[in-house]
Amino acid sequence: MKLPLLTLALAASLAACTQVPREERGDPKVAANGEPLVCERVPIPGKIYPGKICMTEAQWAQHKNAGRDSTNSIQRRGLQTADPLANGG
Repeated sequence: MKLPLLTLALAASLAACTQVPREERGDPKVAANGEPLVCERVPIPGKIYPGKICMTEAQWAQHKNAGRDSTNSIQRRGLQTADPLANGG
């Protein structure tokens, strides 16, 4: 039961990580603290057109690190699960 659930969670997290390249055209946007914003078009489940998300470089780095940490955590938990056949069934 855990393996299909783990597989589903991993597939969902990997699907969430796919992104369309950053948008580099148009007027540069600026955050409230004066830092430039970087906008990316990201896929939204159930929508035909991607959504647009704007964050600072530091926020993008934090977002990508959180995604990587989440994926690593799920993979580590998958390696730590007990073998269901080890106890005789």
